[in-house]
Amino acid sequence: MKKNKLKGFLILLFIPLIFLACKKELIQKNQNLNIPKLCSEGYNYFYGWEGYEIDYEKSLSYFREAASLGSGEAMYEIGEFYSGGYVFKQNYKKAAKWYEKAIDHGYPQASFKLGVLYEYGGHGLKVNKKKSDYWYEYYKDNFENK
Repeated sequence: MKKNKLKGFLILLFIPLIFLACKKELIQKNQNLNIPKLCSEGYNYFYGWEGYEIDYEKSLSYFREAASLGSGEAMYEIGEFYSGGYVFKQNYKKAAKWYEKAIDHGYPQASFKLGVLYEYGGHGLKVNKKKSDYWYEYYKDNFENK
């Protein structure tokens, strides 16, 4: 009799934990589904596609939201805002930080931009031949031939 009570107690204890774990996984999947839509909206506002008015601040807000969900592509685009001087004052040092985050989140295309930034420097970033060579090689090994 005691074994049945213990089983019942354990089942009641673990059902909410299993539910919470499943709920967390479902929320994560839904957030990941939103990333392409958020990036698409960011591009639409940036380039004026699909009949949108160009609005860099709105574009940035969509990319920030996608970046907060872990999108390397969105992190790269935020780097582009800093690199190109859109919304922010042009700042290669901050752009480089966003490009590195993009790479860390599975967007190796950003490595080429890092190579360029370190090769030429400017806007808060010093020329660094060693880093430039590293990022060009990283790009070649991880993206160019894939």
